[in-house]
Amino acid sequence: MNVSEEQRAGIDRRCGEDRRKAHDVDYFLNGGVERRSWKERRAPGEWREGWVRVSEWSSMFVGSMGSNRKELLIERRKHKRFQAEEGAIAVLRPRRPHSPILGQIIDINRGGLAFCYVATEKLPNGPYELLIFLADSSCHLDKIPCKTISDFERADEVPFSSITMMRRGVQFGDMTHNQISQLEHFIQNHTIAEV
Repeated sequence: MNVSEEQRAGIDRRCGEDRRKAHDVDYFLNGGVERRSWKERRAPGEWREGWVRVSEWSSMFVGSMGSNRKELLIERRKHKRFQAEEGAIAVLRPRRPHSPILGQIIDINRGGLAFCYVATEKLPNGPYELLIFLADSSCHLDKIPCKTISDFERADEVPFSSITMMRRGVQFGDMTHNQISQLEHFIQNHTIAEV
């Protein structure tokens, strides 16, 4: 990914030109030693605003240049999340002609939930209705209005699989008093631990 000059901090010393030299691939095969170190050599004042390290050799832009580094680490959710017990299922029902998607609930709170599902067709933007139930039919919440907040491929699944697993986060809309009561009951009785 090329980074525009507008996104770089004023103290970035890189010129934009790649000055790396090509190396012999056989170097490591013949017992060559990695001489680079993981030790951070930059002073805190040299770190780029709004960038977070994601691996030993890469970082990604996660905020505006004016954002404070501490603000990036603040939890912005209003409600605590709880891991759902095994067998907790979510069914997201879009408008016809699209089929509903069904998946296992990962976590849930008073504001929404996340679930994983097998990717099939691309769903249109909401609004949707959500059905939440347990596989043993001991709990059932229906017609919960919601909208999608996130939807992405899960990176932790088995590599080289032909099945693509997705993780979708939804935010609940305006619920009736009865739906709120049922949701509270679900969170209290059918979750394992705080996430």
